Amino acid sequence: MNAINTAALPSGLFLLGCAGQTPLALASPQRLGFKAFNLLRMAQMGLPVPPAFVLGTQFCADAASQDQAASPELWAPALQALESASAALRSRRTWA
Repeated sequence: MNAINTAALPSGLFLLGCAGQTPLALASPQRLGFKAFNLLRMAQMGLPVPPAFVLGTQFCADAASQDQAASPELWAPALQALESASAALRSRRTWA
């Protein structure tokens, strides 16, 4: 799985459950929301968490932020990381 540089992600975009996962030190419930923060904590502990990206709570602040969150260009780096994670999972899958 190719790691993505989390520093290259737009501010307020977080990865979890895949290579390039957001470090717990850069996250908080106030920035991610409680559900996403707890999923990130679970992934950090090594529990299985499906690869995902999270648009942080900053995108709920006002109408302009909500419009920015709807922009596919914002999601592109995270979608690339998820595609890499999915491909790696498919290649490791074995059938009985």
